[in-house]
Amino acid sequence: MGFLAVALLVLGFQSAPSPVDTVVKRASQYVDDYMRELGSIIGEEQYNQEALWQDEDMRSHKIRSQRARRTVSDFLALPVGAEYIGVRHVRQVDDVTLDPLYRGFWRESFDESTAEGRQQLQKAFTFESTRYNIGDFSRSTNLPTFPLEVLDEGNLRLFTFSKAGEEKIANVQTWKVRFEQRERASLVMTASVGPAERYALSGTLWIEPSTGRVFRAQMNFENIIREYLEMSMDVRFRTDPAVGVLVPSAMEEHYEDKSAKHELFAHADYVNYRRFNSDVKLDTAWSELPKGTTDLTREGDDSYAVKVDVRVVNVEAWVTAGNGTPVTDLSAPDFDIQENNVAQTITNFSPVNTPYDVLLLFDRSGSTQRDWVSMQKAAEGFIASLRPQDRAGIANFDTSYRMLTRWTNTREQLNRTVDGLANGKRPGGTSFYRAVEQSLASELLPVAGRRRALIVLTDGRENGLFNTLFRRGTLLSMKEETPYRQMLDLARRERVPIYIVTISNTGSEVVRLSQFYSREVANDYMAAVAMRLEQLVEVSGGRALFPKTLNDIVPLYSQISRELGSAYSIGYVSNLPAEFQGFREIKLTTRDTHLHVVQSRAGYVAP
Repeated sequence: MGFLAVALLVLGFQSAPSPVDTVVKRASQYVDDYMRELGSIIGEEQYNQEALWQDEDMRSHKIRSQRARRTVSDFLALPVGAEYIGVRHVRQVDDVTLDPLYRGFWRESFDESTAEGRQQLQKAFTFESTRYNIGDFSRSTNLPTFPLEVLDEGNLRLFTFSKAGEEKIANVQTWKVRFEQRERASLVMTASVGPAERYALSGTLWIEPSTGRVFRAQMNFENIIREYLEMSMDVRFRTDPAVGVLVPSAMEEHYEDKSAKHELFAHADYVNYRRFNSDVKLDTAWSELPKGTTDLTREGDDSYAVKVDVRVVNVEAWVTAGNGTPVTDLSAPDFDIQENNVAQTITNFSPVNTPYDVLLLFDRSGSTQRDWVSMQKAAEGFIASLRPQDRAGIANFDTSYRMLTRWTNTREQLNRTVDGLANGKRPGGTSFYRAVEQSLASELLPVAGRRRALIVLTDGRENGLFNTLFRRGTLLSMKEETPYRQMLDLARRERVPIYIVTISNTGSEVVRLSQFYSREVANDYMAAVAMRLEQLVEVSGGRALFPKTLNDIVPLYSQISRELGSAYSIGYVSNLPAEFQGFREIKLTTRDTHLHVVQSRAGYVAP
């Protein structure tokens, strides 16, 4: 077991072992054995989150908003190299059952023979476990086994331990062992979305001194840069007669950003523990499995299986007859697809009548304020043209991400939300990358028998890119811009077509920036924004649309709606050698040569 991205400090105990040191060492050995024991146990997690915001409107009146989410997951421990980490495998989100065949980030194969491969696999598991977190906090520690990592043998040197008293829990006498970090901010917390942040850890462990068993763990997180952040978690363990060992029973969390007046409360219960068997040994090196993408799939109440999948290339297609009439009744055998002139086999196919879940995401930052009324009109037109089987959700963002509706095909509910798009909180900056990540990872739920699409109205002026220009006087390249590459990788994996309608007045923005930088730098900045938007839609299989005037926005949304309503979704697994790098051309045709095909992407760049 190892920290979720902790930088180990070369520190040691300064004196001969004390009674507390002896108990802590005993607990460390217990935790090592315990995590391996959890590797054959599975439980159900029922996790409830509630996020609260207090904002101000344009007249400085207070506005309170709230959002809740409930997930049901399998909780288990999985090996990463020789160590085990806790994993949340989400099955339901807000009573919506997720597609069990869905393939995401953590299912990729990693080379565990290298430290880098193990670290990447651990990050991938972390992504899967935290992707359905809500709120504006970056958090990757909300798993009940995380506090036990303090007792990992490799991490003991990071902390000082002291006895803070004794307490009886479930008729067992425990020591309350207080821990604090020797040096602050050695935990680098990463999450499914957003930037990594450094924290200092402290807290209390309730340890049975004779066995090292841990009955409770309380932990506080201190952000030494943003001191207005307060974060804590409390995990309790109980003996479960069905499996004969201590297991997590409940987890409480509290997060508060006093500056943003934002809080999050979370509570998890853990029930229905049982032993399980696997048709593939979980301690098998992942590099020994067949090449492709690996997935731990639930096969029944008491069995899990490691399965193998490979990366699928997706393309949307629109077919018309010679007179321009849409052709909507084709099936997979009616299409031929080639990659670099090599025939491919269609493995995934969704006909035109397959329903869509479409997320309408609106940029509500200060730089788009003049466009808010157009946002309303565009959303109204799009909702009016939705097919009966389609569902929509509405979200907006500045530096905060707000999901404004649940998924619904009820036009009345959607229209009520649209009516308030031009009102509400005072606008902030533009966290565009994070908003796209949040939409793909957390809101566009993979549901069997449904397709997903993201439509974004934005100027695309990510704060991070501009702030770097402000500090350095020069732009970051795409390779240097880590948050951008993180978003791009997620878009490539999720295979959700992204449509971006830009609302950028390039000329006026160049004039404004030229007051602080050369005109060349200003032009380069606006070109960099456009390039990033175009690359994002290219890897996702969507499109970027550039309205010439605000009046063009509403027709473009109507155009997107018509396209989605008449699109085929086609996927294949490339049979070209993996060594072939660079751009791969996709050519899609129909067997009937009289039909005309328009495809969403001309090709893709092989990673």
